[in-house]
Amino acid sequence: MGILGGALQSMGVALDKTKLGGDSAMRGQAPKLTLVESLELLQDDAMRIANECGLGPEEGAQAAALATAFIVRECAKDIGGEVGFNAAAYGFIEGCKTVPPAQRLAVAAPKDKKPWYKPW
Repeated sequence: MGILGGALQSMGVALDKTKLGGDSAMRGQAPKLTLVESLELLQDDAMRIANECGLGPEEGAQAAALATAFIVRECAKDIGGEVGFNAAAYGFIEGCKTVPPAQRLAVAAPKDKKPWYKPW
């Protein structure tokens, strides 16, 4: 959340501290997808992009926080920066407490190299 807040500040999104908090009324409308449904849609692509960019898990999480800040900034004029920050913070916290769905991402073996279990 520190990266999200710092990025929003550097992007010029001013947050009113009196409007920040965990109350569900401060997060705007209820999401149309559950956290697990969102993860099912996004996690494989996010992991693929992180792998392609050579990012480890911590760096991938930092990049996701920066991407979230960009989305909050883009939506701030319509919903308010505080609503975006609160929704993102709620998602971060719930995500830390939730077992993610199984990843569908499989790493393909190089085609020019035969598998170790095939001696011929």
